[in-house]
Amino acid sequence: MKFRWSIPARTVAVAWAAVVITAVSGFLIQRSVIRQQGLDLVRNAMRGIVLSAESTRAAVSSMNGRNDFDRKSLLAESRKSSDVRSTRFYDTIPVVAAWKMIEQVAAKEGYEFRTPSNNPRNPKNNPDAQEQAILTALAKTKQADYFEVDEARNEMVYARPILLSEDCLACHGDPGSGSKDGKDVVGFRMEGWHAGEMHGAFLLRSKLDQVDSQVQAGMWKTALWLSPMSLLVGFGAFLVTKQIRRPLAEAVSVLQSVAQGDLRRELQVTSNDEIGDMAAAMRSMSASLRAMIGEIAGGVEVLASSSRKLSVNSEGMAANSRNSSEKAHSVAAAAEEMSANVMSVASGMDSAVSNLGNVASATEQMTATIGEIAGNSEKARRITAEATSQAT
Repeated sequence: MKFRWSIPARTVAVAWAAVVITAVSGFLIQRSVIRQQGLDLVRNAMRGIVLSAESTRAAVSSMNGRNDFDRKSLLAESRKSSDVRSTRFYDTIPVVAAWKMIEQVAAKEGYEFRTPSNNPRNPKNNPDAQEQAILTALAKTKQADYFEVDEARNEMVYARPILLSEDCLACHGDPGSGSKDGKDVVGFRMEGWHAGEMHGAFLLRSKLDQVDSQVQAGMWKTALWLSPMSLLVGFGAFLVTKQIRRPLAEAVSVLQSVAQGDLRRELQVTSNDEIGDMAAAMRSMSASLRAMIGEIAGGVEVLASSSRKLSVNSEGMAANSRNSSEKAHSVAAAAEEMSANVMSVASGMDSAVSNLGNVASATEQMTATIGEIAGNSEKARRITAEATSQAT
């Protein structure tokens, strides 16, 4: 059996298709929005961590300026230690305090922290290819920070340049201001940097998995909300089409009756919509058909009466034609008989002419006879002409 794509089925299908298309479009848009919001949140979080570290750096620098630390004892302790990075003095260096603060927060948040720098004192801070590109971009554009979403590596990268301050020059400034061999107080060679120059960057990395998991969770929540809503929309469309199916089925039944010749049924729908307009048009059509068929029936009766009269007239014309034909035959026979008489008269005239010399005495009598014959000929001519006219 051939599948029938009914109007109610199409209406429900269109409604559901609209819901599905809207839902899919909403999913895609919401996914993009949620993902972008997640990226922005992570970026802001990274920026907040680094800015907090900058505040810590400034606070430690201010404390050093106020001599809040016992610098002599701290230096003495650092000189006795084989690794200055494990001493308390190392923690009083502003930039060190800043990155240690970042390390602690980054470990809690699951970020990877790096302090890449060109010609660093700690070999671990040598930049890789990506970090070198970031350092170059920061130095070239002089921008306050750098953010990148690397889909290939499935990670986000945030970097903020480390700008040297005046207190940084005690370790990284002019070698002539340090010891005789150009080293700072902890024994590292001074590089001759100037205040305001970029000396590496604070760099944080975060995997995109965290953002993607949040996006996926948002999508599942949206799907859980949209599923019952789509079912409700489909059920509502079904209820709406139910109000359409009944008048359409009745309209089909009325049209089938009209097709079978029953013009008495009418579609009893009075709704103020397209279905009501269709019902009114069908009622008007049925009335017009009834009037037209009535006019045709009257015309057929008139035609039948005219046909009967025409038949009677035809029979009378046929009878007249037969009488005319019989008269024509009679006229033709009389004409033939007259022609024979004329021939006989002509023969007699020939005999009279040949005997004219012998019957001189009968000339007057013959003249009279000829006159009489001439009269008869004229009469025969008139008869012949009348017969010819009647034959025609």
